[in-house]
Amino acid sequence: MSRSVATGLAQPAVRLAVAPLVLVPFVPWLAGLPGPTALLDAGSLPVSLWWAAVAAAVVVSVQAFVSDLLDLRADRTLAAPGATGRMVRIGLLTTPWGYLGARAHATGEIGPVVLASVVALGGTVLLGAALMLA
Repeated sequence: MSRSVATGLAQPAVRLAVAPLVLVPFVPWLAGLPGPTALLDAGSLPVSLWWAAVAAAVVVSVQAFVSDLLDLRADRTLAAPGATGRMVRIGLLTTPWGYLGARAHATGEIGPVVLASVVALGGTVLLGAALMLA
C-alpha cells in the first residue's frame, strides 16, 4: 500500500465512509439465507460472525465520527457558535452519508462523501447481484 493511500485511510472521515466494507464478505452468505429471521439464530457461527462484523463496523464508525469532530474543532473549521452541536445532531439523526454531506458543505472537502456514495452504491449493486444469482 502506498504512503498516500495509507495516509488517506487514516483520516477519520475516510474511515467513516469505508466502515461498511467490513460487511462485504458476508454478501454471498446473506443472499443464501432462507429469510430474515435466520439472522436471529444465535447458535450459528455465521450469524455470530455477522453480528460481530456489524458491531465492528459500528465501533469504527463511532470512533471515526468522534475523531473527525475533534479534528474539525481543532482546525477551527467548526468555530461558529453551535456548529459542533449542529454536526453532532446531524451525525446522530442521519446516516454517516448524511454527516459526510454536511461535513462537505462545512469544509469544502467532497472526497469522503463521494467515497461513501461509491461504497453505498457498490454495496447495493453487490447485494442485488448476489440475490439475483442465489
